[in-house]
Amino acid sequence: TPEQSDVLQVRPGLTSPAYLVFGDEQTFIKSVNPADIEAYYVRELLPEKLRIEIQYLQAWSIVGDLRIIARTAARLINGSGGSHG
Repeated sequence: TPEQSDVLQVRPGLTSPAYLVFGDEQTFIKSVNPADIEAYYVRELLPEKLRIEIQYLQAWSIVGDLRIIARTAARLINGSGGSHG
């Protein structure tokens, strides 16, 4: 969709809102244990990640970015997984 294409126009960074939700994708996918990993990624995980990233782009702010950085740092220090895992 055009909205999903907008996500591809943003230069990738070290972290993202989707990372904070899903963390390490491979570990998350293993926890779900789908029969077809690729189909699960394309039909379930990717659309959800894109939804999160579109929401981020629509509400972007410096303060929001600082919150993401702080949450990422805390997560790395605590060694915790994503919200789903």
